[in-house]
Parts: sequence; C-alpha cells; structure tokens
Amino acid sequence: MIRMAQKRRGMTAATGWVLCAALCFSGLAQARIDIDPRPLTLDLVWTGNTITVEQDFCVQSTAGANPQNNTIIDYEVTITVPLALTDGANQIPGNFSWVDLRTGVSTPLTAGAGTGVVMTGESQNCPGGNNGRLVAQFPNTAITAVPPGFYTQTFDVTVSNNGGGRSRFTDNVTMNLNLPDSIRVSQVDDILLGTFNGFDITATESLCVFRASGGNYGVTVTGSGAGGAFELNNGTSVIPFSVSWNDGTGASPLTAGALLSTQVNSVTGTDTCNNGAINNATLGINLLAADVDLFASTPGAHSGTLTILVEMQ
Repeated sequence: MIRMAQKRRGMTAATGWVLCAALCFSGLAQARIDIDPRPLTLDLVWTGNTITVEQDFCVQSTAGANPQNNTIIDYEVTITVPLALTDGANQIPGNFSWVDLRTGVSTPLTAGAGTGVVMTGESQNCPGGNNGRLVAQFPNTAITAVPPGFYTQTFDVTVSNNGGGRSRFTDNVTMNLNLPDSIRVSQVDDILLGTFNGFDITATESLCVFRASGGNYGVTVTGSGAGGAFELNNGTSVIPFSVSWNDGTGASPLTAGALLSTQVNSVTGTDTCNNGAINNATLGINLLAADVDLFASTPGAHSGTLTILVEMQ
C-alpha cells in the first residue's frame, strides 16, 4: 500500500507539471503589446532627391495579456539608436516620425526619447487595418555631403504601454543604401548678351560641377542650331557664336556636341557648390561683331539655347 501511494503521488506530480507547462505557455503566447511585421530589411534607392521611407505596422496594445482581455489602450514609440545611416566613418542623418494612423497625427522621433503614451492601440491582428506608420526622410543635402559607399543602420523600434502583462516589445528595422558615385551640373542661369553696339560681345557664366567621389569629368555642350550648332536665331536670320569651358585650369574651346574630356576640380560634399558660393567651372560665350554684320539680316532680338551634359570619367 505504501508503494502504491508513492506511485500515485508520482503520477499526480507528473500530471501537475504538464498542466503548469501548458498554462505558462498559453500566458506567454498571448502578448499584450506587439508589433508586426518584424523584423524588416528595407533596401533604399537614391535617384538624386531626398529619400522618403514609409512603413506601416500593426501595434497590438491591450490592457491585459490573455486573449479575452481586448481592452485597447494607448502606446508609446521609442527608437534608441542614432537616427542615421552609416558606412562606419560617415553618416547620413535622417528625420524620423511616427504617424498614428487612427488620428492622423504625426509625432517627430528623437533617438532615445519616447513619443509619450499617446498612440492609438489596436487588438490582435489590427482588424481595422495597420495603426502606425514609421516615416524616415534622408535629405538630399545629407546624401550628397558624403562619399559613395554602403550605408546601413538597424533601428530598434520599441513599443510600450502601461497595461498588465508584457509592457514592451522591440522590432528591428534595417535600412540599407548602396550609394553610387554621381555627378551633376547646377547653378545654370540665362546669359544676357545685351545690345549689339558694333563690337565683339563676350560673356561668362559660373557653374557648379559636383561629383560625389571628386573624380574627373567630361563635358559636352550642344546648341539649338541645326545639328546642335551654337547659333542665335530670330526666325529670319541666324548668327553663329563660339563657346568655351574653363574647369579652373584655363579655358578650352568647345565643339558643338563633342566631348571635352579630363576636366578637373569637381566639388564634393555639396551638389550645389553651397548654392553657388564655390562654383568651380565657367562657361564662356564669344559673339564676333564681324559675324553679326555678316549674318544678322534682320534687326531684333536673337536667342539660342545651350544644353550642358557632364559625365564621370
């Protein structure tokens, strides 16, 4: 009888352990706060403009941990890592915000600082649709300020609330940007030649040539005349003119539509040369009085267009 009683106690203990394990597992499986989808990897593409990322989430936030307690409560969002992409040596800082899709309110995010428990929660699987949106913007000025390379960051997006059960959960969102070398010409304005007074007319226009890597470049200039010729036209008469390019080492004559190679002094760090403050190239125009006398068959305003193409070399 004693042996039988010990056996029963052993069976009872084993049965109790199995029951406890089932209950504990059930409690853990029913999270009171959660975020989905997770984890995420977003590959960004730069096309010469500010990069904007928008990712929607379902944030479950209820007052209790068990599935019967679906009392929805507000939640908070925090990101603790630096809000920037990095290649290890350089950073592309971003502007982050969280949008409450139920109210439409957008709240700026600062690394390590929460939004406050003001975001509208949802029950499991968000039957009303996703309720939160992460928005990240990487300004074009910040992108062009760094050299080409692979930039990345894993942002730990943490949601939390003041209910019972699990009160916080973190979703890792990785953003990758493979930043290629790039080139751009800017600060291009119209050139006014004024009124012909019987003498040669010369004019110059300072420009900005940006290359992210700071390497050499080539330039091709095409006119609006027949076959891309450099010409002024008023509809009845056509006057030719010549064009030159100076990369800072001296002016070189241009042939319409032909590449002028191995130009130097491209600027890095700003694709506008600080809005023209440090322009690094000059376009020159020369209109000969002899050509005006020969080809201007009718008086009046003459105009033409130049198209400038820069390319990496």
